[in-house]
Amino acid sequence: MHVVESKLAGEPGLYQWKMERLRHSDRVDPSVSHSPYQGLVEAVQQGKPILVFIHGTASHTFGSFGDLRSGKDGAWEQLTRCFGEHVYGFEHRTFSQSPIENVLELVELLPKNTTLSVVTHSRGGLVGDLLCLGNLKDAEIKRYYHKAPLDHKGSRKTETDVESQLRERLAKEEQAQLCRLRQLLGKNNSRFNAMCGSLARRRVRRFCQKTSMCFAPACCRCSIWQPAWCR
Repeated sequence: MHVVESKLAGEPGLYQWKMERLRHSDRVDPSVSHSPYQGLVEAVQQGKPILVFIHGTASHTFGSFGDLRSGKDGAWEQLTRCFGEHVYGFEHRTFSQSPIENVLELVELLPKNTTLSVVTHSRGGLVGDLLCLGNLKDAEIKRYYHKAPLDHKGSRKTETDVESQLRERLAKEEQAQLCRLRQLLGKNNSRFNAMCGSLARRRVRRFCQKTSMCFAPACCRCSIWQPAWCR
């Protein structure tokens, strides 16, 4: 797990995607006066379009989306024509952290009143989905829980008391995280448009080929996220 996550394009965080590689100086850090954070704040205040790429499992921004920049079909040029210098990549851990923990880190980096478009790949789609859950109801959060895992016959496994307690504790922790996410999204008054799924790169290319106007996300899914083993 450590070996895989150590291959991120940079330490976890939000990066302005300027070069062929993410540099530490491109990292959005509200505590550093000369980081790209101030430029992001100004973009939000001026209503400029902002785009964030969210990579998939055991990957990084370049692993999931690098071919958009290196390709010869003009996709990158079209994106930068629409979004200018405000194209970002979110580097995050995909094994040691849950999608809920990932999205909390991202939201806490965004200025208030942020409106942005999100392109995600694979597991990054879960993070993108969670960005759209600012209107979660208490009843929806309470329904979120981890069920006992299934055996090879599709039946629920018999758990020990320790396993059951651990599963219930994890569910309560993640319910609290969902409450925190709702609070942050409401406090920040942010809006997100998400293009999710394994075909995101193809959709971006189709968009670049068809329009010279503005980015139009393919979908915005707003259903509560549950990992497969909870369903």
